[in-house]
Amino acid sequence: MLAEKNMYIGSAYQHLQVISQDEEKRLEYEARVKAIRDYNQVMLEAEQRGRVEGEAIGEARGMEQGMERVNKFEYFVD
Repeated sequence: MLAEKNMYIGSAYQHLQVISQDEEKRLEYEARVKAIRDYNQVMLEAEQRGRVEGEAIGEARGMEQGMERVNKFEYFVD
């Protein structure tokens, strides 16, 4: 068995055995795992929104700067 060959997997396996024997501990464990997953999903979605907003702001600033350069160039052409 893999748990016997690797001490980290063995430790995790023993911990799992204890948790699975106690219904209350198992429910607490599952709630904790769900909370961690929910938190990670919220953070991922916030990061994605931040990237989209940042790209939109950067694009708008780039357009402004480009228009300023074009406008300055037009004065020199005439």
